[in-house]
Amino acid sequence: MILTKLTGLRLLAIGLLTLGVGTWAGSTARAEAPTDGGTIVIGDSNGAPVEVPVALFGDIAVTGPWARATNAGSRVGGVYFGIENRSASEIRLLSVATPVAQATALNDMPLIDKVARIVPVEGGIAIPPGGKVELRPGGLHVMLKGLTSPLRPGARFPMTLEFSNGTSADVEVQIWDVGAMRIISQ
Repeated sequence: MILTKLTGLRLLAIGLLTLGVGTWAGSTARAEAPTDGGTIVIGDSNGAPVEVPVALFGDIAVTGPWARATNAGSRVGGVYFGIENRSASEIRLLSVATPVAQATALNDMPLIDKVARIVPVEGGIAIPPGGKVELRPGGLHVMLKGLTSPLRPGARFPMTLEFSNGTSADVEVQIWDVGAMRIISQ
């Protein structure tokens, strides 16, 4: 769950995390346009609920993609979001593409000998039938390698998710200032 801690400001969920509704310039026409899946509450800001939209791509629901802002000179970044598989068969997130990085990777960060290590996820991230997977800091995530420019707070960028069932989903990633949020693990 993500909670924000900005002083004196109430965050509007739609402005905080949004998903693209259509295609970004330069994206492929084969990507499926999302349908409105409603909203979910992911936390609160000064006691007010923070809701984010859920975009549906057939049997796949993608919730609130976000990335941490990076410093000038940073060459890597991370992207986090929720995925729900509403089908009766396993679906895998196979790859991710975005113009803000030269390459991407699907990674996990398990503790190995009491040290968190970045480990590539071979064969994609499995989402079980009727199940959900949360990509978050310290766990499963999308690594952005070779950033073309720093990720600036408040900006957004496009990202395409490729799934094993043939779905190609265009989403928009919101960039957050690390100092303006805190992550709560459940």
